[in-house]
Order: sequence, then structure tokens, then C-alpha cells
Amino acid sequence: MIIEKLYQGEGISRSPLKPGVLRMSMAEACTRRTAYEFLGYEPATSEDDEVRSIVMQDGTLHEQDIVRRLLMKGFNIWNYGDGQTWVTVERDGLFWRGHPDLFVEVEGKYYGLDVKAYRDEIFKRCVATADEVQPGRFVINDPMVMAEGSFPVMGQMQLYLHSEKARALKVSDWIVVIKNKNTAELAECIIPQMDDYLDRIGEHWKGFWSSMAVKRLPRRNHEKNTIVCRYCAFQQQCWGVLKTLREGSVEIVDEELVKRALLWREGKKFKSASEVRIELARLAFEEAAILHKVRRLSIDDLKVVVSDRSRTGLDTSYTASLLESLKREGKITSQQFDDCWSTSNYVEVRVSDTRGG
Repeated sequence: MIIEKLYQGEGISRSPLKPGVLRMSMAEACTRRTAYEFLGYEPATSEDDEVRSIVMQDGTLHEQDIVRRLLMKGFNIWNYGDGQTWVTVERDGLFWRGHPDLFVEVEGKYYGLDVKAYRDEIFKRCVATADEVQPGRFVINDPMVMAEGSFPVMGQMQLYLHSEKARALKVSDWIVVIKNKNTAELAECIIPQMDDYLDRIGEHWKGFWSSMAVKRLPRRNHEKNTIVCRYCAFQQQCWGVLKTLREGSVEIVDEELVKRALLWREGKKFKSASEVRIELARLAFEEAAILHKVRRLSIDDLKVVVSDRSRTGLDTSYTASLLESLKREGKITSQQFDDCWSTSNYVEVRVSDTRGG
């Protein structure tokens, strides 16, 4: 009666990418995903996307909550809500623009301020080493916490700090206020200017626009099973092409591929021969150390050290049995049991040589 009418037509809208202009909010985003967007690839949509859109819309409500509380406490704030203005940065041949959440005056000093709302799991990770100055109120003393996780925000804050607006206001520190969406706990982190971190952002996007000019996708930034890829609207285009390959075989006559086949055969022979030679040499070095009763040898400018080593590994069979037992006894939940395992996706290319050898 009511809820089905809420959020209708309220999808997330972002300004389209323009040639030569990058959004500050995507400072540490996947360059390949951004390329798909810029080149006009059609993003995949699903019911999950609509749910995520609603969750993201709620982020605006958390921002409004912090703004309201700041105003109630008499803070001088501006550049929030509909009054947000663009700020820009040009560095390393890249032009960035973005709109900070707001600016605030604290004890006569101007700061930028951004509000982030995280679920309980991520919030707890952010405040793991923070000081709890009041119940449910945390101060994060290590700003590099904002550079961690699957979706770091440090790059975005550094671009804000180096913007012309920040220079004009003499803003040298940015405050990130984090709200726990589950518990309403709050945390703050003061981020200083870091030129070296901004250099990393420039390196991350180096060559992006050159690739776009020739419509070439950048390399993948993440592994297939990471959360970044799992929630990407272009996952199918990026990783799903192998699923569309049909069963069967095809004979290919291509000069370049024939050269690669020759390289493969040579590599197999070299690898086999080298492994045997290295093992024979290793055994000879071990025997020489025993014969001369020393650990260190010098042979034809090779420095050889022979040592006893032990390696401790996890007995996966016993561990699996133990976890099953703990789950049956109710000492761990099914979810905790599942979290102990991970699945890695990879591409396997098997080659067999019908010529033998």
C-alpha cells in the first residue's frame, strides 16, 4: 500500500563522464570499469541493483542527519545540500572535479568535511585502533585507515585538499565523519595533505585518456572474486566472455599464433631441462657442504648457503573435520563455517602437443 511507492524513480544519478574530466569520488576506482562507462558499454541491471540504489540513496539521509546536528550545535557550515559547488584540481595531466559535502569552521579554523555511512562490519574495522572518547564516539588517529578496504576514500579527500577552493580557504585538513548505519555510532578522522598519496592517484590513472582515444580497455584492476568485481555493473563484459565460448574445436591458421606455438614448445623443453639441471646442481652443492663441513660455499662467483629448514602448513583435511564437528556441536554457526572457505576463480589453459616430444 505504501512501501511499493517509495523510492520509485529515485535511481542514483551522476554527471556523465566527459573527455578529459574525472570525478574526484572515483579517485581510486577501477580504471577498467570507468572505461566501460566512458566508452558507452551497457551496464548490467538486476533487482539487486535497485536494492543497492535504495541503500545508496540512504547515504544522503545520513549526510543530512550530520548536517542537521552540526547546525543544532551552532557550527558555522556552508556548501551543503543544494548549495554544494564544484571544486577542481589539475595534476599530472589529469583534470578532476567534485563537490565536497560541506565546509566547517572549528575554533577559527576552516576544514572540509565529508560524511560516510558504513554498515557495522566496515565501521568496526575502521575504529579497530581508534580511541573511544565517549560511548559510541570514536576518534581515528591513523588517517591511513581511510586508504584501506575495497573502496578507500583517501584519494578523494586528497583531491579535495589540493583543490583551488581548499587553497582559497586555507584548508589543510579534511574531516571524515563516519556513521554506523546499524548502530548510529560515530567516528571522525582528520586527514592532512599528502602529496605523495596524490602521486599514487596520478600513477593509477596514467595513460587512461590515451587508451580511451583508441578505445582500448585498461588492464583489470582486481581479481574476479573480489567484492569490487562482484558488485560491478560491467562484470559480465569484463569477466563473462569465457562463459559464452561454445564447446567444440576450430583449426586456426594464423602466423602470429604459430609463432606463439613454437615459443610454447621451446619453453616446455627449456623448463624441463632447466629444472633437471638446477636439481642436479642443488644436490651437488649439498654434498659439497657435507664433505667440507661448512654451510657457506663460494663456487665460480656463486654464493651458496646450505641450511636446514622446516615449514609448518595447515592440515586441511583435519581442519575441515574439526570445523564440521564444531558446526554440528553448535559452537560455530553455518555462516561462520562458510566464511572459513573461499573460492578462487581463474582461467585454465591446458595444452597438449600432438607432435609429441
